[in-house]
Amino acid sequence: MKTSRRFAAIMATVALSTATLANASDYQWEKVLQAPVDESYFGPNDPRNKYDPLSESHPLPDSKARRNGGYAWGVTVHDDEIWYGAFMNGWCLWLQPAGLPTPRDEETAALYNYQSDKNACDLREATRPPVIQIFNTRTKKLEVYQSPKRAFKSAMSGLVAIRAAATVGDVVFITALLGPDVASASGDFDSDESYFFQGIRVIAVNAKTRKFLGAVTFQDLNEARKMSVIDQPDGSKGLYFGASSRSGKSFVLRWTGSEQNPFPAAGKDGYPGFEKVMDNSGNGLVGELKSFTDKDGNLRLVASTWSSWPSVNRSGGLYISTPMPPEGFSARKQGKMEPLLVLDQYDPDPILGPTWGGGMLSIYKGKIYWGTMTIGSAFTGAYELANPQLKTTPGVRDNISRTIFARAAHVFRIDASDPAAAKIDLLFGDEFYPVLNPEDGSLSYKPNKMGLKPLMGDAGFGFGTVNYSWESTVYDGKLFVGTMDYSGGLVDYLENHPVTKDYQMNANYRIAKEQGFIPGGDLLVFEDDKTQPRIITRSGLDNHDNNGFRNFIKVHEDLYVGTSSEANIGPEAGYSFYKLDSKK
Repeated sequence: MKTSRRFAAIMATVALSTATLANASDYQWEKVLQAPVDESYFGPNDPRNKYDPLSESHPLPDSKARRNGGYAWGVTVHDDEIWYGAFMNGWCLWLQPAGLPTPRDEETAALYNYQSDKNACDLREATRPPVIQIFNTRTKKLEVYQSPKRAFKSAMSGLVAIRAAATVGDVVFITALLGPDVASASGDFDSDESYFFQGIRVIAVNAKTRKFLGAVTFQDLNEARKMSVIDQPDGSKGLYFGASSRSGKSFVLRWTGSEQNPFPAAGKDGYPGFEKVMDNSGNGLVGELKSFTDKDGNLRLVASTWSSWPSVNRSGGLYISTPMPPEGFSARKQGKMEPLLVLDQYDPDPILGPTWGGGMLSIYKGKIYWGTMTIGSAFTGAYELANPQLKTTPGVRDNISRTIFARAAHVFRIDASDPAAAKIDLLFGDEFYPVLNPEDGSLSYKPNKMGLKPLMGDAGFGFGTVNYSWESTVYDGKLFVGTMDYSGGLVDYLENHPVTKDYQMNANYRIAKEQGFIPGGDLLVFEDDKTQPRIITRSGLDNHDNNGFRNFIKVHEDLYVGTSSEANIGPEAGYSFYKLDSKK
């Protein structure tokens, strides 16, 4: 690999600057599953390319083995089995986090088409539709769920990605995103019509009998992130999830069905099988949901939200609900979300503040641990929209990169025992942030508007390309945190695409080299609530193509983590699942 010497030099340089975060080599992870080969790939847009996730004949003679499963989005557990789906080749389109323009015309769409020894990206290809996969952790066998029912084939048609999942009893729910061919969507993020996804579909399967139970489609919404089974005050369980649209709608929904009838008729202002129990429209896209008990014993929901910028000029944030009724929230007894921390109230830059999003969310030692995400293209787009007169020279682009890297992954700790007087600590982040002058592109530094100082380290855990505190979970009395780091994909793209213009990702690369980076997602663990986390890996568990840790899954007493990968060609391509060796 032609970048290996450079990576080694960078890693040696960075080792000194991150010495405050101790390594944790005593946490050993065993790879138990890798994305299957689901295509025989002959070349860019070659008519012989054969995508068939049911075939065992891949790769065909003279072809390459392609693993389209970029990362497992929707993951849930039933007995010994992990049920999940994926966004196929999603990272070919999500080059935008590194600063590539959205594919809004022939010229910019062509920028997403490139080949390397580990990647094959071509927006001229038809979307590779996802499938529902089942991994048996006991037998180590992988299968693709199939049903002979015509209604199942209809439910799987038009899917772009499988986004979320949950299990209630023996019923597995798979939440999928609908859309046009990914190549035809502009990806502007500013309206429902231009967004990648055009609807949400929830599919129900009896995991024990393998019977397909039905599906329902929400045509007016186009985003979902997590489905959560919540223990309610009266001892019952409720299935909740956030569903939103890029135009600003944002709801918390609750399942109203049963195993016998998973999707009963819709009530007033609801959907078949689901009722609206909270309306958070205008305040961001509801993502993670966790339950939290306040000092008075009230059970509440805590929500992490994304920005719906530029449709709504409001950043992502952390919200807490009003107290939950004994039997849970319902259409009759709706809850209301109140903000604990909204990031445009933190960021001193009025242009960048509204573009932040929320990420990881866990309740650990009675406090809320909440992380953030930033998308480089959104930051660049904010400047271009707000300051069309600003000439983006190489120097200005470097300054934009510095603003992006300063706003890399953050982690906040919030004591919300009294929600009206929450106490907020900044664990990873910055006291001062670069702000771009819209007249000449110069930088000035301003303190964050909440006067917070980081207690444990810089944004990005020391690296500006770690843009996402992606996922977290509490296990064995510890808090595990997985991040996303787009640097490996950035390097692969720039060294294998004939980029001739000074796009933002070129500047990102210059500044990344200046500041140092290690390709591959970071995995960390808080062993208590008083000391810094320890680093389990900086390099995607020794795979630079593992750009992040997307899902933690508990099967019986074991902890698994699912990775994300920008690579789709080669022996290390595609997502993987790793199991924590608890004996170490």
